[in-house]
Amino acid sequence: MEKFVVRLPPSRNNTRGTNSSQNDPSRTIDPQQINLRPGWSVQLKDGSYLHIRSWKTDRLNRIIFKGYKLVYPNTDDHCVEFENKELLWVSYAHPKDQQVIEFERSEDDVVRNCRIIFTNQPYHNMNYEQDAGSSLEPLYFCRWKRVLPLASEMYRRRKEGTRHLRGSVEHLKPSDSMCGHRLQKSGALVPIRIGDKEVREIWRGVGVTALGGSHQEHIFDDITMKQYTIADCCCGAGGASQGALDAGLKIKWAFDMDRDAMATYTKRFFNRCGTECRLENCADFLRHVMRDPRPYLVDIMHVSPPCQPFSPANTTPNAEKNAANLATFTTVEDLIRLTRPRIATVEESDGLEKEKHRDWFIKLISMFTGLGYSVRWAVLKLSEYGVPQTRTRLIMIAAGPGEQLPSLPMPTHGNGSHLHPLPSIRDAISNIPFGLPDHNVNSAHSIAKNPFNPETLSGTIKCSGNSEKVYHPDGQRLYTTCEMKLIQTFPLDFKFIGGKTSQSRQIGNAVPPLAAKAWFTEIKESLATADEREVASNGNI
Repeated sequence: MEKFVVRLPPSRNNTRGTNSSQNDPSRTIDPQQINLRPGWSVQLKDGSYLHIRSWKTDRLNRIIFKGYKLVYPNTDDHCVEFENKELLWVSYAHPKDQQVIEFERSEDDVVRNCRIIFTNQPYHNMNYEQDAGSSLEPLYFCRWKRVLPLASEMYRRRKEGTRHLRGSVEHLKPSDSMCGHRLQKSGALVPIRIGDKEVREIWRGVGVTALGGSHQEHIFDDITMKQYTIADCCCGAGGASQGALDAGLKIKWAFDMDRDAMATYTKRFFNRCGTECRLENCADFLRHVMRDPRPYLVDIMHVSPPCQPFSPANTTPNAEKNAANLATFTTVEDLIRLTRPRIATVEESDGLEKEKHRDWFIKLISMFTGLGYSVRWAVLKLSEYGVPQTRTRLIMIAAGPGEQLPSLPMPTHGNGSHLHPLPSIRDAISNIPFGLPDHNVNSAHSIAKNPFNPETLSGTIKCSGNSEKVYHPDGQRLYTTCEMKLIQTFPLDFKFIGGKTSQSRQIGNAVPPLAAKAWFTEIKESLATADEREVASNGNI
């Protein structure tokens, strides 16, 4: 078989090389000439690809190279599927500190060279057909990155029947993209890399985004304060909105189909914020917005789709209700397409990430990526954000085209030296003033249970209110409505409308405001930082 020689760069360009200073590394590789210089890409024997960043030689004098790993994505391992000729850039991160682990291979793993174009352009602008049938190396495109846990961590999660507890699928930034142009079928030259501002304007429209916040509020004659706006879809009684308000956001509009919950929401937020409060189901709200979407454009849109179809607590599912709830779940894509938020957030039962609901989990991620949104998610313990419960929830943060993807908030409570102690039931309910109408201890349902330590976390407050496992630490009664709302971290002055059963349902269905405040604060700061940087650069990023 014919042999050939590959010449790598001289040793002075190899900062990670070993033994390369004594040798000009030449190698014999079959069956065709392959270039292993940094900046070139190769296809590997396992079917994956690698864009070479650096190289060295090992003790056996073999060429070892490191770089970006790319794969044809699949929904099982990567949560996405893409177009023809499109690869996914995969990074592996350590589960403790999320430090990215570099991908390393030897010359023995190489099949051939290929070309990979890293771009932040829409796929349809990258014409690959012009290269079809040419004698050049095969051509691929990369527009997305995916961060995965280490293989050992994925194996452990597979055994537990759940994976992807934390991850992201992120659109490439301009800094990740290559320079140059591609020739479209029309003959026009299209840049491979475009700026964030241009990407955003293609999606939201020119002049729509007001950097620094889209709501302007005059404080004095010569001072104008800008606020980022937020909308709350399937808002319930307003737990997410309360957290957003506490984080300094302007709540522009909200809707829900539950009459008591919307009455509670309107009483709380209409006078405080001037929020447009709509008693509607999702389909009716979409029909209303379609007439003129412009008043409903917001910086941030939050959605808390009905969680019952995915909740482990839904032990006696109602098929008709589940079908209606799933129909609402599928409208997330329509809400985003019409309101075009810069950032979208989703709060859902962590049961959505379980194996039996994986198709819906993938569908939700695909809704975002199909519209060009980067998305980050994690199953969070809300006690780590000050909520005195064992409550865990799936949180997603999605960034629109041309936007920076915010990080998930770091825990504020826990066992670390820099963290506050975990909250407790006693912290939440020990200082309730006497005589509040929603805190009549004498009318609370009596029980006979084993008492437990009030310095611990409560069980999860559910929409059914108290349960066999959630009751007052003295073991003699269930919680009052006031105690339940405080354990959910609602303010003491938050008033719920409706009967006792309805109020319990509203509290249990709600997003705990303290947790919502944590992630909305992180998002607001991320938007502000990105906007300040763009203003300083005159939009040239």
